[in-house]
Amino acid sequence: MGKNNVKVLLLAVLVVIALGFCVNQATYGEGKFTIQYNGSLLAFSDQLPVIIDSRTMIPLYIARDMGYEVEWVGPTREVIVSGNDRKLTFTIGKRMVKMEDRIFTMDTPAVIENGRTLIPLKYMAEGLNIGINYRQSDGNHFIDLFEGQGPFLVPGYVLGPDGLTDGSFNDQLFKALTVDPTNDQVVAVGTEHNGILQSTDGGQTWKWYRKGLLTANVGLYRYPEFYDIRISKNNPNRYVAAFATSPGPAEGSFPSAYGGFYLSDDQGHTWTRKVTGFTSGSAGTLAMDPNDDDTFYIGLTGGQASFTSSKLTTNLFKGGVFKTTDGGENWVRTSTPEAADYSAYHRMEAVSSNTIFALGTQHADHSKAAGLIRSDDGGQTWTKINPPGKYVTDFDTNDGQLIVAATQGDIYAEDTYVSTDGGQTWQARPYKVVGAIRI
Repeated sequence: MGKNNVKVLLLAVLVVIALGFCVNQATYGEGKFTIQYNGSLLAFSDQLPVIIDSRTMIPLYIARDMGYEVEWVGPTREVIVSGNDRKLTFTIGKRMVKMEDRIFTMDTPAVIENGRTLIPLKYMAEGLNIGINYRQSDGNHFIDLFEGQGPFLVPGYVLGPDGLTDGSFNDQLFKALTVDPTNDQVVAVGTEHNGILQSTDGGQTWKWYRKGLLTANVGLYRYPEFYDIRISKNNPNRYVAAFATSPGPAEGSFPSAYGGFYLSDDQGHTWTRKVTGFTSGSAGTLAMDPNDDDTFYIGLTGGQASFTSSKLTTNLFKGGVFKTTDGGENWVRTSTPEAADYSAYHRMEAVSSNTIFALGTQHADHSKAAGLIRSDDGGQTWTKINPPGKYVTDFDTNDGQLIVAATQGDIYAEDTYVSTDGGQTWQARPYKVVGAIRI
């Protein structure tokens, strides 16, 4: 983000004119505070600085008394402090500060003490690019602040758009993210229950798109969980996506019958569901043939339905790797890898028209996991290439030869394994990975 665009919410600690009722030293449980800004003492009145979790907290009235605008937003318990065309938003009790279109994580939240709002001095100073020189002597705290001599807030989390206008705002985790391989300013994010977020300016602004996604009125969870999304490198208008629900029928009036495979030919603005041939309505990952925009692979989650139905709870809905060569109109189950029926497919990569990798997991029973598998004939046959005796939780490959795999025991993460010959041999590396691993 360029400096000219950045409008920061500004907490300012400036020279305080010491009035008769103010003091320059504050005592609060852990010794006295003496704070200077550009060599001038700051004054405190009714609420004094506080140390919380080893972090110095400063009352907001200082900024207000010095002419900075302070706004209290009661419904959201936010305090907005602004001036000099900058603005910072703190939320009481939350470890975050908002600056323009970004969120920065703090180690200590803003709090209210004796009716006064306190925020961490560290984030006040970094929001203003103020240097801090801290020293302690005989239990007392001496803090010198220097304008223009400190680190600025590091890049934070990019915010999405505001809440939706139709009342369906049920996000939890983001499950999928991809960047257009032909334009790195185009980013698509799949949300857990709200469809797709898309930015065409590198994350500066975002829009929601979910026209055509089916909905199921099951509590608040109206839209399926967006687990994977890919953009064609040959046709940037073509997006394909995998949606997860519960194992179950792919069609009919079931909660499982609104997930699966969706395709968009207008950059994700509208979607069409295509599940003919599916044995389960839940999909965890997919891959695109890099040379053919109509050939896709998808991993369907196998197992019993998790939703309540006396007719379905004992049924096994088979998982596996499925393939289409006609843009999703028809799907065929590829040769069944070992334990595919019970696996949830977590990740898939097609490095060529023939070579495809897939990872089938089963966290409840590792023996029922398909594991890390490879096909060199377009999915006709598969070979299990796990590191010997290891349960793989994630992997990545960039060329089909270099593969990095994260492994796990019954509970804890175990060593990372690396192969440079396409999975024929593996070498352990002492790195513990919990979550995604990427080259």
